[in-house]
Amino acid sequence: MRFEAIGVPWSIETPEPLDAEVRRAIHERIEAYDRNWSRFRADSVVSRMARGEAVEPPAAERDPLFALYDLLAATTGGRMSLHVGAALSRLGYGGAAIDVGAAGKGQLVDLVAGVLEAHGVDAWTVDASGDIRHRGRAIRIALEHPWDATMAIGVVELADGAICASATNRRRWVDLSGRTVHHVVDGLTGVPVGDVVATWALAADAMTADGASTALFFTADLPSALGVEWARITSAGRVEVSPGFPGEVFG
Repeated sequence: MRFEAIGVPWSIETPEPLDAEVRRAIHERIEAYDRNWSRFRADSVVSRMARGEAVEPPAAERDPLFALYDLLAATTGGRMSLHVGAALSRLGYGGAAIDVGAAGKGQLVDLVAGVLEAHGVDAWTVDASGDIRHRGRAIRIALEHPWDATMAIGVVELADGAICASATNRRRWVDLSGRTVHHVVDGLTGVPVGDVVATWALAADAMTADGASTALFFTADLPSALGVEWARITSAGRVEVSPGFPGEVFG
């Protein structure tokens, strides 16, 4: 199953083709999440909140997402923030005050995986353009080189869990002053980061992995309670990995 949603390509691989009911449920779940959290929709809940309307996202999505942001904001000294949307708006990207882009796509991957489980699908790979959650026999995943998409800097094995990647070569645009910038922005300074260029994080769920992959641009000292293994590349080309990283990085 391949489709476009929330501005990125998705693929869902299963042993047998999904029937129409499951496909419809997947699209409905994605649409509902987008209506709640999209910075790019004027009718989304976060956009309406920014206009002062008395609305809020559903607690089942909001509470675990905000709890993760609170933890990672503390871990990064506030550099990873729910309120980075204001800085992104000044750079000409989006407009809502609350921005969950650092972990929201991962949460949506988890929610789509939940739809598959609810319909009795017991083996699957959900890939939302680099945010991947997998259940079933272990698969090998290449780590894309941030400066050459035809090359890999390593591989990991993923069984039941998630891997999420982030890189400064994705989602680049020309800002309001004419500079080419990227989407990973320091929540304290409002400036795109420069010391780290690509990150990968593995965790039990995609929301945690997605949030950690952003936090890794600011710190390698992630809380052990997250259960995250990781790799990242600095702007100087140095590869760093966590002690239990379940893969191989090429020399």
